[in-house]
Amino acid sequence: MDLLPENEAVRRLHAQYSVARALAESSSLREAAGRILQAIGEALGGDYAGLWQVDAARGGLRCVETWSAPGTSFAEFEAVSRQSTLARGIGLPGRVWATGQPFFAPDIIHDPNFPRGPAVARVGLHSALGFPVLLGTELIGVLEFFSREIGRPDAELLEMLATVGSQIGQFAERKRAEADLATLFDTSPDLLCIAGVDGTFRRLNPAWEKTLGFTAAELMSRPYVDFVHPEDRPATSAEAGTVAGGTGSVLFENRYLCKDGSYRWLSWKSTPLPEQGLVYAVARDVTEQKRIAEELRLARAGAEQDELLHTIDPRQVRRHQAIERAGEEWSPGEVGILLGRIGAKAAAAACGGNQREKTCAIGHRAAFFTRAAARAAPRRAP
Repeated sequence: MDLLPENEAVRRLHAQYSVARALAESSSLREAAGRILQAIGEALGGDYAGLWQVDAARGGLRCVETWSAPGTSFAEFEAVSRQSTLARGIGLPGRVWATGQPFFAPDIIHDPNFPRGPAVARVGLHSALGFPVLLGTELIGVLEFFSREIGRPDAELLEMLATVGSQIGQFAERKRAEADLATLFDTSPDLLCIAGVDGTFRRLNPAWEKTLGFTAAELMSRPYVDFVHPEDRPATSAEAGTVAGGTGSVLFENRYLCKDGSYRWLSWKSTPLPEQGLVYAVARDVTEQKRIAEELRLARAGAEQDELLHTIDPRQVRRHQAIERAGEEWSPGEVGILLGRIGAKAAAAACGGNQREKTCAIGHRAAFFTRAAARAAPRRAP
């Protein structure tokens, strides 16, 4: 096997390093594309390069970035490329898309399946090389390179390009995952946060401001316990200490201050990362559920009271009402005598019913007696 000239091998190694550095220093493939095209184009000794990406909305490949060697100009060819949308199997990028494999043409001008042929002929470009950028088995882009010279790539070059394509694909996969997580974080209706074990918020999603009214900056400017209801702070601090020690929290509830001065009930689930000093948590606003539960409790208590009242004999109710009226007119002594008499009759009447009726009757009558005495006492006190 023939060895590459030393300067050629060094140039290709430098290209791989430049591509890796461009990816490490960029937040997106679009941002890194110019440096990638330049690094590979110079390693190939090329004159023009372009990056095509799949445009799902248009159902084809679109040219999103280009590079030209210093001292050259391919304005017409670049404009035609940027204006084109190539379907699978059409043109150099389309054929790479269809096969998932590199494609080389020693003189692209004479290729019948190259829609940009007239433009490339006018600028004098001949040899063309395209190779895929894969995310697993999914093609997400195509890199194309053109040169005025007619030549053929060697096996080492194709191997280098395959390595570069894999690097770019892994980068794109990582950035796609990060974008998906960011979208989930920003659009979740739940209150998502990353907090430090020092008791401060490090990152909050927009649901916090929507729920509490405070901006993320305001919430992160002070210890989070400052926003907790004073009655809930001891329990919150204790729970935070437990979580910081490595134990997750499930269904812990506390009240958080809103900017308008009200409080909202939050139900928490959290997972600690002690080695990083961080806690990942999600809180759900359960204020409305709390309100509904309290209304149901009061309604149930009222229904039980109504049921008890229905067990009382109407004649006994009239006696109780008479006692209440008497409490407004008679002295404590007179009321006491009346209570004694009525109480004896009530007890006798209760003995004739079942146990539940006895309990209900005696309980309600005792309540009436107590109210009557309380009303009477202040008026006739010496």
